[in-house]
Amino acid sequence: MAKDDCIVPLVGYSDRLSVRPGETVGFKVSSTGTEPFTAWLTRSISADPNPAGMGIVEEPMEEAFAEQAFPSRYQPFHPGSHAITEERVSLRPGDGFL
Repeated sequence: MAKDDCIVPLVGYSDRLSVRPGETVGFKVSSTGTEPFTAWLTRSISADPNPAGMGIVEEPMEEAFAEQAFPSRYQPFHPGSHAITEERVSLRPGDGFL
């Protein structure tokens, strides 16, 4: 399989895992496509993929976020943690920053 075969054309995440009524949640999306993508919001009641379990149950949330189209935009993603320091930092596993 070629490296390009593994690229997912549309990826995204929310800036919060859950919110209370009246709070705001933001979404960040990256698309390798050139056409607009359509987004909608659902409430996850159950995310159990087990066929013997409850299964995936979602509830539309049209009153909070109506289905709409957005322009595609590629946002490069560089996984991993990093830090920039003014001075040299010594790291020893288990001891933290010194």
